[in-house]
Amino acid sequence: RLIRYTSGNWRLEEGARKAVELEEQGVDVLISRGGTAIAIKKKVTNLPIVEVQVSGYDLIRVLHQAQQETDRIAVVGFSPFTYGIEGLGDIMGLNLKVLTLKEDWYDQSHYHYIEKKLIEIKEQNYHWVVGDNISVKIAKQLGMNALYWNRSQNFFLQLLSNLLLLSFRKNQE
Repeated sequence: RLIRYTSGNWRLEEGARKAVELEEQGVDVLISRGGTAIAIKKKVTNLPIVEVQVSGYDLIRVLHQAQQETDRIAVVGFSPFTYGIEGLGDIMGLNLKVLTLKEDWYDQSHYHYIEKKLIEIKEQNYHWVVGDNISVKIAKQLGMNALYWNRSQNFFLQLLSNLLLLSFRKNQE
């Protein structure tokens, strides 16, 4: 049997609420990333959750784009997006500031923590932010330049491969 799916662009808590609805509707798998994946994992326990990773290429591409404007860039996001990024600064000739958001900050009641950290970063003369949905949204509200890291075409090939593997395993059960 085929895996049933739906798609949407739900973020953080909204994504977690939608995931609970989809679980009740009988979907077979959830796909998410970053803070939204964290939120979903706290609410949904009976479904496999494919967590999408951002590739090194994707990050280098968006850092290069920001580098056209400045060499002082803050990279902000939930782990694992920020894991091991510091070394890219030396390689690319950038002054990188890396902020890894805490897992419990995905909740709207904790956005003030992210805002506070971004204000501190701005006061350190970092006016460009590369990050996830919530980081980019808050950075723009603070008058900072912000770029959202997007997935490359390789993401879709990886995703399709993971879904086919899940489908195969489900059909074997």
